[in-house]
Amino acid sequence: MALAVELATPEKNPHTRQLAGLILKKALDAQDEATRQQRIDQWIVLDANTKLNIKARVGFSFFSKINFLSLVSHYA
Repeated sequence: MALAVELATPEKNPHTRQLAGLILKKALDAQDEATRQQRIDQWIVLDANTKLNIKARVGFSFFSKINFLSLVSHYA
């Protein structure tokens, strides 16, 4: 949740927001299928409010003045 907050806060340093987005992406995805499935399972067991908060904050980042998500996806 802290990474999503960092990513969605426009007043934060752009570099730390970019790093938060990259770490969040790496925490939710994986190259190999076993790790990916494990992360999916971890996401599923999170409570609904936490998932909604994360989704909302990441979604808010799409509308930032500078779109850091495109920068993060470039480096991932």
